[in-house]
Amino acid sequence: MEWGLLLGNVTLFCDKYDVEIIDMEDAYYDGISPRRGSHNIKDSFYFHVNNLHHYHVDVFKVVIDMKLQELNHRFKEVNMKLLFCIPHGSFKAFDLDKLTEIATLYR
Repeated sequence: MEWGLLLGNVTLFCDKYDVEIIDMEDAYYDGISPRRGSHNIKDSFYFHVNNLHHYHVDVFKVVIDMKLQELNHRFKEVNMKLLFCIPHGSFKAFDLDKLTEIATLYR
């Protein structure tokens, strides 16, 4: 799923159910580090990270990467090639040569 689409869907959901939406441009606060205004906050990494960056990079992309690693671990390359041969919606993209090549690997 694309980040912008996900963020839009979350915003619509929050609006529909009157859930408060944080300002994505505000500085991210993890709930553990000293609060904004503290004398040590300027030394903190999170002082320079806004909510948008945190949820896009530190959460969304990390979860996508974890799922990709899980799929790569679960499916061997041969099985992935077979999955790519499955046509999407129609048989226009059906590639008989690729399917034949993969069938020889399963002999």
